[in-house]
Amino acid sequence: MLSLMPGKNKQYRRLGFMAIVVILLIAAQPFLWKMVSAKALELADMRSQGQQIVNVKERNTQMSQVIDQQRDYDNQLKVVIPGSNSLTQIVERLEQVADQYGLTLDIKSINEIDAEKSDKGALKNTGITKVTVSLIAGGNVDRLLDFLESIEHIQELAAISSWSLKAQAHQGEGARVSLFNYSMSVDIIFYVQKTQ
Repeated sequence: MLSLMPGKNKQYRRLGFMAIVVILLIAAQPFLWKMVSAKALELADMRSQGQQIVNVKERNTQMSQVIDQQRDYDNQLKVVIPGSNSLTQIVERLEQVADQYGLTLDIKSINEIDAEKSDKGALKNTGITKVTVSLIAGGNVDRLLDFLESIEHIQELAAISSWSLKAQAHQGEGARVSLFNYSMSVDIIFYVQKTQ
């Protein structure tokens, strides 16, 4: 018969206890793996979100720098293509050029042309419209032609659509024409930004 010895009884209990713990661990292992897997995914998500936040901040900084650079270009563009509320800038530029050549200047009209309706595609949906300035300049032939050339090279975007030169006879005895007595009619198209 089997006899249980008091020392062995403790060992069997310990062995039984260990067997139960091992069986419980084996049974709990899928649940533990699921828990560890869920925590690992949660940690990966937190790291990913943290990296995304860092990436968004870097991209935001880059976009701010690009916007600042574009503002510089926008300011330059406002000189070349002024707003339609800055027509005085155009008139002042024409007067400066006329004064530079010692000419008289008479602005006859300033008309806005709706580029959306008149252009078939070039300026459509750009926010840019045309303004036609009609003027008469008077003075020396050479200076009038220099004035015309200078208009083509002013900083505002402009195109001369038409011009004509007429001799002005002196009034009085022996009315004669001289090189100093001419008038030039000019129609100039300026491009301006529509202002809202």
